[in-house]
Amino acid sequence: LGRFRPLVIESVRNAARTRWERIDAGFRQGLCELLAFCGQRLADVAAADRPHWWADESRVAVIANGVPLAEPEPRDRFGRRRAARRELGLTAEVPVVGYVGRLVAYKGLEQVADAFFQHAPQSALLLVAGAGPEAEALAWGRGAKRRVRVLGYLDDPNLAYDAADVILAPSQTAEGFFRVPFEAAGRAVPCVTTPVGDVPVVFQDGTSAAVATEAAGLGNALSHLLTHPRTAARLGRCARTATEVAGLDERVMQQRWLWLVDALLGRPWHGAPSVSVVLPCGRPMRDQLGNTLESLRRQTYPLREVIVVHDGSPSDARALSVWLSETFPDTRLVRQNRLQNCRSATRNEGMEAAGGDLIVFLDAECLLARDALERVAAGLAVYDDALVVPQRQRIEPPRELGACLLEPAMKRWLSLVPEIRGSAKDTRRLCAAAIGPRPWAAFSGPLLALRREAARTLGGWDEGYRGWGVEDTDFTYRALRAGLRPLVGPVAFHQEHPVEKDQRGSLARNKRRFVRRHGVEP
Repeated sequence: LGRFRPLVIESVRNAARTRWERIDAGFRQGLCELLAFCGQRLADVAAADRPHWWADESRVAVIANGVPLAEPEPRDRFGRRRAARRELGLTAEVPVVGYVGRLVAYKGLEQVADAFFQHAPQSALLLVAGAGPEAEALAWGRGAKRRVRVLGYLDDPNLAYDAADVILAPSQTAEGFFRVPFEAAGRAVPCVTTPVGDVPVVFQDGTSAAVATEAAGLGNALSHLLTHPRTAARLGRCARTATEVAGLDERVMQQRWLWLVDALLGRPWHGAPSVSVVLPCGRPMRDQLGNTLESLRRQTYPLREVIVVHDGSPSDARALSVWLSETFPDTRLVRQNRLQNCRSATRNEGMEAAGGDLIVFLDAECLLARDALERVAAGLAVYDDALVVPQRQRIEPPRELGACLLEPAMKRWLSLVPEIRGSAKDTRRLCAAAIGPRPWAAFSGPLLALRREAARTLGGWDEGYRGWGVEDTDFTYRALRAGLRPLVGPVAFHQEHPVEKDQRGSLARNKRRFVRRHGVEP
């Protein structure tokens, strides 16, 4: 292999069906683990469950899969449809059902045939893009040669996506990512599919896709979408929105690959925006704050600064300053003494002190995985007008959380909690909220990140909210109303701690203020 040469191993995690496939999968897994143990950094492009690596997690980079996203406007979708059909010699009136993928049995070809021949109108055409041993059986096995057109393997399958009214993707295998429904969503084309891979994580049945397991359900969904074009168009638009919100734009993945290569070669990170992290800190909770600062110190992304903004008593501020200078000397401490017990004023003070291109507002008791801020920066490098919102997961650890995590023997595991596991439920909730009537209710929480100019254009945080709660919902509401697009970010792991004395009272008061200001419930 040679010294200092980056090596990329692609491993597709489908179910191994034959003896040789199992041997090949085992070999790839063993080689990846050996390289992770011996090498400098290994890139693993699996978005699903990460294996238990032998090596330190600092040698493993997980970069999720992505798909290209086209313009979502209806006129753009119909323009692409007309151009694709003109190239294929199809008229606009012909209902077209598309299938994209390998022509093998476990991709659900039998279900494709059943759904199409039994439920699609006689005038419909099945457009097949792909190659494989089942091509002839699919095209001619039912005596319906005139109703099936096999395009063969396409370097660019967008021709098939754009020409289709509906995409059929009823895979029957354990897919790792299952690109087809997401590629269709990227072109704003509705999809009838099965709940495999990441489909049930991002898409909702009846809202952003038609998801079914039985052949009859697939066929009924196909028939409904072909006969209700407005419903089909709405499903396509919602699917594209959900895919974008989930952070599956391939440009984000490409940005992270470029940064990984820059890091391996010791070069400055190309196009990397500078990041300021703002931590509001009221009551001194050094165990939780120390864990948070340790997780920030171990980030793969180079940070411009970490700013702790304190709004407690002067004596607490002096003690905190001494502790930070001894333990985390690179951390800036800013004092907020205008308004007591006001998180919004504390965050505004941090925002004014921040000098980075991006501002990450992070609660002082939240932990982040090693690549969390790299993912945030990649999303905001691609989308200038985005608001990154967190997935949330509570940590209910042993009583002595701080002492346990800061033990030298435990520091290497501070990358800490297996982030991929357990986050699917929150991704599903956020993707559903993006196409729901009240997205601001879900897009708030312990981590909010955006461009510094965007935060200042919004006017910062509303300092009329005192105590605990709702100020983040207000910020998100105003950001979405101003046209910022939400992006699902990394998991923020919340360390449990004692609640404030008047938490319920302040929450009720802040809710009433939100309703008075905006006329809707938070």
